[in-house]
Amino acid sequence: MCGFAGFIDLEKKYYKDGENIARNMANMIRHRGPDGEGCFSDEIYSCGFRRLKIIDLIGGDQPMVSEDGRYVLCFNGEIYNYKSLKNSLRSDHGVRFSTKSDTEVLLNMLILFGRDALCQIRGMYSFVLYDRAEKSIICARD
Repeated sequence: MCGFAGFIDLEKKYYKDGENIARNMANMIRHRGPDGEGCFSDEIYSCGFRRLKIIDLIGGDQPMVSEDGRYVLCFNGEIYNYKSLKNSLRSDHGVRFSTKSDTEVLLNMLILFGRDALCQIRGMYSFVLYDRAEKSIICARD
């Protein structure tokens, strides 16, 4: 099972060390995901990720950043209906995908529908979506 850790630093006390702190936090849960790691950090939000590769062994690394760089997603779990959601996103909204992962499907669902995406998702999950432009976060777990 993957794992992620992160923090919000509204006072910007740890801005210069955010990535190192997030990486150290993620390393504490290395046992949750020995197959990969990743970090993201900006002036107020930092996160680290440990990946256990199950779906899309080549793509799907995290934190996953949207194509335009605005959104950052850390996700653990499985979206059971991701294939049908992916088909819908392609046909109804013209979304193009670069991975075969359920993470990318979740990211695009959240970008298009915000919190309302949760009504369409079936699975077991926890995630944090960070909007770099709005400096806002959506966190959820099933």
